[in-house]
Amino acid sequence: KDVKIVQEKNRKYFKPGYPRFDGITHFIIADKSAIISAYKTGQVLMGNALVNNLSPAEAVQIEKELPDRLQAFWGGPFFVIGLMHNTRVEPTSDPRVREAIMLVLHRQPAIDLLTVGKGIMGTPVPPGFSWSFTAEEAVQFPGFREDSPGVKSQADIDRAKELVAEAGFGPGYKLTITCRLVIEYCDIAAITKDQFERFLGWDVTIRSLESVAGSTAYDSFDFQIAVQANSFSTPTEDGAVTPHTVGNMPRRTSFLNQGVVAIAAQVASELDPDERKKLVLRVNDLMMKDTAWPYFYYTVRAQLVDRRIQGFNISPVLASGKKHEHLWCDPEC
Repeated sequence: KDVKIVQEKNRKYFKPGYPRFDGITHFIIADKSAIISAYKTGQVLMGNALVNNLSPAEAVQIEKELPDRLQAFWGGPFFVIGLMHNTRVEPTSDPRVREAIMLVLHRQPAIDLLTVGKGIMGTPVPPGFSWSFTAEEAVQFPGFREDSPGVKSQADIDRAKELVAEAGFGPGYKLTITCRLVIEYCDIAAITKDQFERFLGWDVTIRSLESVAGSTAYDSFDFQIAVQANSFSTPTEDGAVTPHTVGNMPRRTSFLNQGVVAIAAQVASELDPDERKKLVLRVNDLMMKDTAWPYFYYTVRAQLVDRRIQGFNISPVLASGKKHEHLWCDPEC
């Protein structure tokens, strides 16, 4: 338990000649430095899933350091990382504060730093699909625009300041951001702390928790704002809209945008593609004004694979890619 899982070949498998491996050992490694060391020393030959505690930037760096041994396979977007609001408590019980946070987040630096530019802008509905809008359009929206490359829109900052002041949470307000010690959550917490302090004048403390302890805190509403991922399971209109109405978003935030709830039902039954797109864009507009989970970015992840492993293909969705019957090593592992 908590160390490794050992699998042995089923020699009575129903496909003759498969599986090709005699066995697989899955090592449970949470610490980033230990993961990196395991790759460098050859203790591990691949990740068993697209999500582990390595950021995209770290995966790129390992591949650069070991180009003859490892190859990074990229997939996604799979899920979206943002700021989960507990709307049962201040300050995000106030819709003006929720709108201000949507406006004041500067997402581009986080995308550049943590995803080496591979992350996709965290608009409520993902850009780049036929039923949404282009990435170029996304970066012109309030809250996502810049005055110049790397410079946050001053108009968005000023409006956010007005909103939090109206709500009674002006400069000096003390806020705690909670993050689980998983993937880049606490890195995003540090970026958010810096932005809130610079743009809003808030006094921000970061509370970092082990993964299970963090999930327990979220389920018991023991947080103000937390960094957390939310599902984006399928790249369809339904897949883009339903995470705003079911699952962790309403359960852990105690919030539902009722306008989005009504439109989600229409999206599920509308057959005309043009009409479905109009509905999806309306959802985006509504969530831009009031959401309890403003996003930083849709994440694209890497699975590092030793070049001796043959037959590997990247998983089309996050939850698959665990069936290794078709893999083999050449030369031998």
